[in-house]
Amino acid sequence: MSDITASSLSNGTSRNIDWQTIEDVVGVVSGLQRKAPSDTGLDEHLSAEDREAARRAFVVVREEFAKAIGWIRSTMRWSIIGIVAAVAVAVIGGVLVQVSPWAGLISIASIGSLFALLPKAFALARDQAMLELIPGRYALALELCSTRSEVQKLLTRFLDETSSMRKADIARTARPKPK
Repeated sequence: MSDITASSLSNGTSRNIDWQTIEDVVGVVSGLQRKAPSDTGLDEHLSAEDREAARRAFVVVREEFAKAIGWIRSTMRWSIIGIVAAVAVAVIGGVLVQVSPWAGLISIASIGSLFALLPKAFALARDQAMLELIPGRYALALELCSTRSEVQKLLTRFLDETSSMRKADIARTARPKPK
């Protein structure tokens, strides 16, 4: 795994992910990995049951991310429709500027709306790529793990990366602060 941390997801995407479920499932598997008979037992060969438990955790994560990807795709459709409409209005306004000077204002307004829609579309595309690639990357890394300590490190890095993905205000509401 690289040391590059993931950028934050957009607010809408972060709100559509049940972060607590992800933390619970991966935390349970991570807790199972910690329960080694001895300190040297942590480095013993990874059992098939432990590997399967970690695999199931990543399946749950992938399913949770798939729910958010569905929201992203529908929002992306509306963003693309808005972008196409704004470009069409800008072109029509540019053609009609010869007839009426007010058409130029409409064209400028539609170009201005592109400045709002394009960053949203790029953010949604980035969110979708992150949500599709991260679970697969860690599932592949799990296949390469051969000891319990490697799986423990992998799960810890996964939790660190997913916690860095969510927005700060959403992260605060997802987990109650200890008293």
